[in-house]
Amino acid sequence: MARLNPYGQSAVNMKRGVTQNESVPASMKTIPLALMITALTVTGCGGPNVVRTTSDEDRELPVFHTTGKPASAEAGGNNDLMYGLLVGEVALQRGQLDSALQVYSKAARESKDPDVIERAARIADVALNAELGVEMARLWVARSPKDLEAHQFLANGLMRSGKSDAAVQEFEFILATFNDNKQSYFRVASQLAREKNQDAALEVMGKLAHKHADDPYAQLAYAQLAARYNRMPLALDTVDVALKMKNDWPDALVLRAHILQMQNKTDEALSIYNTALSGPLADNSNMRMAYARLLLDIKRFDEAYIQYGKLAERESNNGDILYATALLALQTNHYDHAEKLLLQLLKLHERTFEASYYLGQIAEKNNFGEEAMDWYDQVSSGEFYFNARLRTSALMAKQGSVDEALSKLHVVKASSPQETMQLYLMEGDIYLEAGNHQKAYDIYEKALKEMPDSTNLLYAHAIAAEKLNRVDIAERDLRDVLKLDPNNVQALNALGYTLADRTDRYSEALSYIQRAMTLDPKDAAIIDSMGWVQFRLGNHNEAIAYLRQALELTQDSEVAAHLGEVLLAAGKKDEAVNVLKGALKTWPDNKSIIAVMRRFGL
Repeated sequence: MARLNPYGQSAVNMKRGVTQNESVPASMKTIPLALMITALTVTGCGGPNVVRTTSDEDRELPVFHTTGKPASAEAGGNNDLMYGLLVGEVALQRGQLDSALQVYSKAARESKDPDVIERAARIADVALNAELGVEMARLWVARSPKDLEAHQFLANGLMRSGKSDAAVQEFEFILATFNDNKQSYFRVASQLAREKNQDAALEVMGKLAHKHADDPYAQLAYAQLAARYNRMPLALDTVDVALKMKNDWPDALVLRAHILQMQNKTDEALSIYNTALSGPLADNSNMRMAYARLLLDIKRFDEAYIQYGKLAERESNNGDILYATALLALQTNHYDHAEKLLLQLLKLHERTFEASYYLGQIAEKNNFGEEAMDWYDQVSSGEFYFNARLRTSALMAKQGSVDEALSKLHVVKASSPQETMQLYLMEGDIYLEAGNHQKAYDIYEKALKEMPDSTNLLYAHAIAAEKLNRVDIAERDLRDVLKLDPNNVQALNALGYTLADRTDRYSEALSYIQRAMTLDPKDAAIIDSMGWVQFRLGNHNEAIAYLRQALELTQDSEVAAHLGEVLLAAGKKDEAVNVLKGALKTWPDNKSIIAVMRRFGL
C-alpha cells in the first residue's frame, strides 16, 4: 500500500509502506509555477501591456483626521460643521455611504473647505453617486484648478452621468498634464479600467483614440482597455492600427499575441513570438518574458525553461528572473542548473530562505542528508520555514535518530489546519519508518477525530492499518477516501492493490486499478499494480509485460521483486535470477527481494 509523504502527496511507488524513492522530496515533483509567474511580474522586464487596475471593490477612503488639520480656517470655528463631520465619519465606519455623503456634500457646499470638498468627492466616487460626484468634483476643481486628481474625479463623475464628451475634455486636461506623453494614454486607460460601466469607459477611450488617431500610443491604450474588458475583436483591430503606425513594436506585438491567446489561437500567438525573437527583437527581454509566460500557460515547460534560461544569462543580477528560472529548472529536472542559479541568488543576498530551501531539496534528491539539513537550518523564516522543519525531522528519522526527529517535530507550531494535518502525517510517518506501526496507527486515529474528512489522514490511517494486518479497516478507510474524492488515483490504486495482494477478490481489484490507470496511465506504481493483479488472475504474460514497463519507469525494489516472482512462476528462471540478483546488488538488504529468492530456493 502507498505511503503518504508529509506533504500530502504520494511517493513514486504508491502501494508500499516504504519506498526506495523516498529520498526525493515530493515538492521537487510539483514546483509552484504560479509562484514563479508571480515572481516574474515584479521584475524590471515588462510583459504584455494589458491593463490591470484596482477594482471598485478595492477602493478605500483615506481617514479624515479631526486633529492636526481638520479643516481650513473657513470651517475651523464652525462647531455645527465639525459635529456634522463627526457624524459623517461615524456613518462611514458603519458602512452607511449614502448618509455620510449627504453630510459631507452639505458641509462642502457650506464651508468651501478644500479638505471637506475633497473628502466629499472621494465618498461620492466610492458610493458611485455620479450626480454628487460631479458636483463635488467641480467644487474641488474650482478651488484647485491645477489639481490633476480633482480633474480625474470630475472625469469619472461625468462619464458615469453619461456625459462622455465632457468627460473626454477632462481626460484631455489630464493627458496634457502628464509629462510623459507616451505613458499618459496608458494611465488614462488604467483609470478607465476601474469603471464598472465598461461601455461608458470604452466610449470615452474610443473618443480619445479617435481625437488622437495619428498617435500609436493612444491606439495601443485603447486596445489594452478593450482587451481588459474582453472585447477581443475590437482589441485586435485597434492593436493592428497601432502596429501599422509603428512596425515591430514589442508592446503592441505582445498585446496582439495575448489577444490571440485569449481567442484560443495559440499557434498564431506563438508565431508572433517566434518571428519577432528570431529577427530584430531577439534581444528584447520584455518580448522573451512574455513568450516564456505563454509557454508556461500552455504547459510547454521544457521550452519555457529554455527561454527563462536565456533571460537569466542576460540578466544575471535580476533575482526574480534567477529564482523563476531555478524553479523551472527543478520542474524540468535540470537540477545542476537549478543549484547554480540558487547559489547565485545567495551571492546576491536575494530570496535567501527560498534558495536555501530548494538547495536542501536538491541535496535530498542526491541523498546528501547532512547537507540537506544544513540548508534547511538556513530557512529561519518565510513561507518555507514550516516545510524545512518537517524535512529536517524526516531526515533525522531516516538516519535512525527517531527520538531526536520527534523532539524536533514537537516544537514546530502549526498556524493552520493544513499545517496541523501535516504535523500528524509526519509524526505517523516517522513511526512507520521506525517499524512502530501501532503508534503510527494511534497518531492517525487521534488526528481523524479532529479532521474526520481529511482524505490524506484517511489514506495514511489505511496504510498503518494494512501494516497491522487490519485489512478490513484499510479497505474501509480507502473507500471513505473515494466517497469524498471518487477520482483519487492514490486511493483507487491502493485499494486495488490491497484487494489483489491481501484477498482473493481479484476481479474487483482489477476494476479499481483500471480506473486508476485511466486517470494516470503512465504512473509506474499503477502499472506495477496492474502487473500484480494480472499475475493473481493467472495471466502471466500480461503480468510480465506490465511489470517490465514499471521497472523501466522506476527503479524500485518492490517492482523488481514482483517481476522476479512472476518470472519464476512462469518458468523463466534464468531471467528471474538475473532480475533478482541485479536488484539485490542495488538493494542488498531488501526484505521483499530476499523473501522471493528464499521462497524459490535461490
